[in-house]
Amino acid sequence: MRYGKSHRVLNRLAAAACHAAENGRSVEIAIESAAQLEAAKLKRGLPLLGCLVTLAPILGLMGTVIGMIQSFSVFNLQSGGAPMAITGGVGEALVATVTGLGVATIALLGHSWFGYRLDIMVTDMEQTGGVLMDDLMMSQEHRGQIHQERGKCKHEAA
Repeated sequence: MRYGKSHRVLNRLAAAACHAAENGRSVEIAIESAAQLEAAKLKRGLPLLGCLVTLAPILGLMGTVIGMIQSFSVFNLQSGGAPMAITGGVGEALVATVTGLGVATIALLGHSWFGYRLDIMVTDMEQTGGVLMDDLMMSQEHRGQIHQERGKCKHEAA
């Protein structure tokens, strides 16, 4: 497999399918329910990461604005308009902007990577569910044919 925890997810799908087949319930519904539950578990951290992607540039820009406000406050307080007094605030603003954009970049990459991995896992769950359903349906049909043949044999013997 391409990722570490996938076998556990697929094992839970297989267990749900086998349990449904043993109890005479719909295998298809059991697999779909288990797959939806697993997909929801896998997606639970993505909204927070998506929020961070959106929030980080806003915080960076807010730092820029605060730094600019401080720069212009210094500029207004000093009657001479000393250029050196302004540069500290501009530098602070640029550091805040770069920090926010850096956090947003890392979070966006993480969000994209986890979203991609989630799509792969959901696809694998769907494929495994289809194979399980086919196998279980064939084994049920096979058991039914054996049962019918046994019934014919008992009927012919009598």
